[in-house]
Amino acid sequence: MNNGRELNATQFKQIMTAHNYSESVTVRINLVRASYYYQLYKQLSTVDNFTSENQQDCAYYQTERYNSVKQALLVAKLEYQQGWRLVEDISCYVRKLHRKYAGNFTKITIQEEGVLELSRLCETIYNMQNSGKNYDEPDNLHFELLIGGEENRL
Repeated sequence: MNNGRELNATQFKQIMTAHNYSESVTVRINLVRASYYYQLYKQLSTVDNFTSENQQDCAYYQTERYNSVKQALLVAKLEYQQGWRLVEDISCYVRKLHRKYAGNFTKITIQEEGVLELSRLCETIYNMQNSGKNYDEPDNLHFELLIGGEENRL
């Protein structure tokens, strides 16, 4: 990483391999988002009459790409630590909650409810990405809150 604010595909793969993380649907969502910002950056950086406003936009796109790759790594870490993937394995998590609360889902904690909502959101985003539709997503999905807060940030 040249300046601490760059993560290229090779570095991403090295980190994923070194930690034995897997590329899940939720990780992929963030990588697609990173690719989107990279494409915007590439398009804008090649325009004629490059202005200071273009430069600011390019910096923004680079930052968002970096944040999306970092978010992908954070999700991979979360899924590795909890032992299941947010989208693909959600039915196992729901069954676990069903057993834990004897079918009474009104007793689930805020964190458990947040995990369920996050899974639904990620599945919706993934389906929209695959259908080619635009989607509105929160700018900052705070996965680190699900794995113990600030100390688990990358």
